[in-house]
Amino acid sequence: MNQEREPRQVAVRVIFIVLLLIAAGRLLGFAVRFSRESLQMDFSAFYTAGEALNYGLSPYQNHITHVPPIWDGVDVFQHSRFLYPPLVATLFQPIAMLPYPVAKFLWTLFSLGCIGFALAITMKMLGQNRLEEILGVGVFVSLFYPLLTLLERGQIDAFTLAIIMLAIKWGNEEHNHWQMASGMLWSLAALFKLHTLFVFPFLIISRRWKAILGFIASGILLLGVSVGVNGLPSLLDYMQNQFPRISRFGEGGTEEMKLRRMDKLQNLLSDVPSGFTQKNGILYRQESFSFSAASNVTVIRPLAHRLAAIGLKLNYSQLSLLVFFCLFVLIWIWWARYRLNYMKLSIAQQLMFWQIVLIVILLSGPLTWVMNIVWLLPAVPLLLHKYLSVEDKRAAVYLSIGIIALFIAAIPDAVSFPLIVPYGERVFNASKYLLAEALLLISLMLLLTRDVYLAWRLDQR
Repeated sequence: MNQEREPRQVAVRVIFIVLLLIAAGRLLGFAVRFSRESLQMDFSAFYTAGEALNYGLSPYQNHITHVPPIWDGVDVFQHSRFLYPPLVATLFQPIAMLPYPVAKFLWTLFSLGCIGFALAITMKMLGQNRLEEILGVGVFVSLFYPLLTLLERGQIDAFTLAIIMLAIKWGNEEHNHWQMASGMLWSLAALFKLHTLFVFPFLIISRRWKAILGFIASGILLLGVSVGVNGLPSLLDYMQNQFPRISRFGEGGTEEMKLRRMDKLQNLLSDVPSGFTQKNGILYRQESFSFSAASNVTVIRPLAHRLAAIGLKLNYSQLSLLVFFCLFVLIWIWWARYRLNYMKLSIAQQLMFWQIVLIVILLSGPLTWVMNIVWLLPAVPLLLHKYLSVEDKRAAVYLSIGIIALFIAAIPDAVSFPLIVPYGERVFNASKYLLAEALLLISLMLLLTRDVYLAWRLDQR
């Protein structure tokens, strides 16, 4: 029997190795292409904020009239496209000292490294060290369409995912100082993605008291560092002026907010071909490929538009808090109904819980886009682990729902691949990520509930 299995195992490994070489080669090829030809406009906003600080200017203003121009390549408003606290701009100052082509290439490699790091942590926690498991996860992740959007835009979500997975890992360590460090990492993640603050109530219901202490201590420390480095006026300006604008308009704004010196913008783009822009004197494509602007990872924007249509206007931040409160109450009721105890959960079950938390944060975050859906990637090794160990038929059905959800998230939208669906492209584009998140959330909650129920039945015997 072993002699029959060995050739089959070798064949499976060879197939997966070939698939991984093709998929990873394709991913790396696109990464190099994006770093060379695309503006990577989200990274450009980070870099330009660092540039502004290096010149002693505000990172929240468009300094296109400065000599030399400090412009991100797409901003048409008086304010900049930088949305984060001033301390984040400070962290990008060293990067902004590098030439932009070098900085964006290094950022792309760094983002890929962060994805690999986050998945390596997940797989290590699950004890996944078989070659077939590593190859299978590698193939799926390399073909995960939202990862291409993250690399093309140069977003920061890969870095925040790496911080989050390290926070989860340290939170499971026995020693108190590791658990406190876990809370500090959650707080650091919130610095880069403010809606990560929504993790705090989940730390409470899971009774991660040391992590909560670390979270609060780190928040106070980061606040003190920001005052010391950026100055109190800069921090107050962000809280009183910039954040209210950002919570209402994001990186956009009204006609009155647009640049007064449009001639300067026209001069910069006078010899630039259509579809291109320039950053620091170098031509780049504004985007290497288009993806659906209707695709939402959060329910906030579509819900806000529907409420506005009936005359109820709430800004994104207000609506985000309301939606999060509703989702959290539902999770809390579920948690209490089945008397879940975090300390009695296995590592896989704890990872399911935290993936549920990340989905809630994504659904209720005010400004999350397609790139942020890479936060679902830890579910790939997690569901693979469940697939290799599931024996109960009902759990197998629940697992199938999660696998379908990941495939829905992984496939391209109808803008990148128009033949993905024969009809209803707009509906598909607008809802596919929300559908994937909802299905994965349901799948993980059902799987975790089933695990706890089966463990309870076993104890009763």
